Amino acid sequence: MQYLKRMLATTLCAVTALSSVFALSACGGDTSSSNRNKGPKDPAKTITIASGEGGNGSEWLYTLADKFEKAYQEEGYRVNVLEPSNDMAGTVALTDMARGVEETGTDMYFISGINSVDAVGEDGDYGVLAEDLAEIVFNQPAIGYDGEEESVLISSKIRADRMRYSIDKHGKAYGFQYNDTVSGLAVNMKKFNKYGLELPKTTNEFLQCMQTIYLGTDTVPNAENKKGHFPITYVGGNNGYVVSALSTWMAQYDYDAYEQFWSMHETDAEGNVIKMETNGYEVFKMKSVEEMLTVAYAAMDVRAAAYGSTTQGLDQAQAQVMKENGGAVMMFNGSWMMNEVKLNWKNQVNDITFIGVPVISALGTKLMGNGTSYNLSDEKCDEVLSFVIGLVDENKEIDEMITAVKEEFDGLTLSEAVVTEIARARGFVYVRGVEALGLINKNTPRKNIAALFLRMMASEDFAQTWYETANSAPVYSRNLDLSKASTTFVREAVKISLNKYQVGITGPRNVNGLRESLGLRAIFTHTAHIPSTISTGAIVSMFDGKGNIGKDAKGNALTVQVYRDAAKKMQETEYNNAKKYWKDYYKNAGLPIPEGVN
Repeated sequence: MQYLKRMLATTLCAVTALSSVFALSACGGDTSSSNRNKGPKDPAKTITIASGEGGNGSEWLYTLADKFEKAYQEEGYRVNVLEPSNDMAGTVALTDMARGVEETGTDMYFISGINSVDAVGEDGDYGVLAEDLAEIVFNQPAIGYDGEEESVLISSKIRADRMRYSIDKHGKAYGFQYNDTVSGLAVNMKKFNKYGLELPKTTNEFLQCMQTIYLGTDTVPNAENKKGHFPITYVGGNNGYVVSALSTWMAQYDYDAYEQFWSMHETDAEGNVIKMETNGYEVFKMKSVEEMLTVAYAAMDVRAAAYGSTTQGLDQAQAQVMKENGGAVMMFNGSWMMNEVKLNWKNQVNDITFIGVPVISALGTKLMGNGTSYNLSDEKCDEVLSFVIGLVDENKEIDEMITAVKEEFDGLTLSEAVVTEIARARGFVYVRGVEALGLINKNTPRKNIAALFLRMMASEDFAQTWYETANSAPVYSRNLDLSKASTTFVREAVKISLNKYQVGITGPRNVNGLRESLGLRAIFTHTAHIPSTISTGAIVSMFDGKGNIGKDAKGNALTVQVYRDAAKKMQETEYNNAKKYWKDYYKNAGLPIPEGVN
């Protein structure tokens, strides 16, 4: 079998060898490690790879190149890895690909920062830039480090919620999406444990943690005291870290509404999908939008945030969390944070952990509160919601969760539908890995060797390598040895990826249908960036900026209602503006204005 496989691989590249006539001297330096094959390279059998680096580093790429060369030593296949650069992303990477393999000598790219795989397809600014991977990769089995094929096709290893990000709107599988990053909360446990709190599973618990940390305890000063900590920090300006939480909260509350929000489509009584051509602006009125904004205002409360949060960059924000004195306890971030932190805070990497975005508490009241058959109080709703989330995190089955709730809450019997909805909500995770794509350059004469490289990348062997070197999970394996995690942070983040209820969402990258046609890619159209609008606008806070709960004009203590009031105001403003300029959206997109639109 091994001999036949190698014969096939060699035959696939025979034409490549005959047609390749240029050398690789223009491709940059070979940064291969000391364990790789030595001696002269055969240009017809050497693939050159350009790659970004980002939060996952590049050790994984060099390791894979080593393993690949060893597995194909007899065939003489070699890998030339160009020096990874963070410039190799977005438009820069696409421009480089557009130059063509004849000019660049680059056969493969591992890039990030593009909205979707459509950017390298026929609808992209440069036309088709990549090879279709359907037959040469996805409909083939992965290849282990020993050169042997696995027993299943790569396409069957990848969940449907991820596979769609490898395929463009015309059904071409141009991208190999490999990184299952997740967004959530980074928590400095060394600081957090001082307050005697439990890690939050719901947004109400999250806001209670923020309040306790800000106000301080008998043993820890309040946040405004120089010896205290602030509950939160974030990246200033138009950052994307909190946006990931906004999208997650919307999906958690009502996923069907979330899909409608990003498409501006509705379904009629017969199940037919209809474009909201005359009233697409109605999506901004959704209850899920109000609930999301309410939590957003609380999470972005500038008085609860460490000093400088509104203007700082990523490194400064992470420093706020990592430093032992002062700063912040929590930060919205992603599983990619660990590699970044290791550069500057290697002695504190074990101080932090990672948790999923807390589930929006409004879901609990919607499913179990006033007006439902359960008629639970808001407090009890959140208590039950938190309990079920804990079971979801343990990968319990739905029936097991129903039984556990009944035992824990004096016979409370939740329906399968309610528990499934909670499990589904917890499973929604905003993923950034969809930006990371492996691409084979269009018309490279070495595409079959490059395809073998991607097939080895899809193996269970490489999955473990990726976990241990990139500190993340791959999209094509659920069988990782978690004990090999470099830190608690990595282990807990990857647990989220491996959870059987996990479904990746991407917010603006879900844009489709009428919304896409109108070019409305942001969450809001007339609020350029929700987090920066909240953090740099008029202060909305239940705190007084002096370490206490604030008071209204009548001397009454402020509550979380201040956040809901601000949320409703922003939502109303967005809705009114969208309705007012609905006709202009069609004009700006160059589309005919539907009848009935004034």
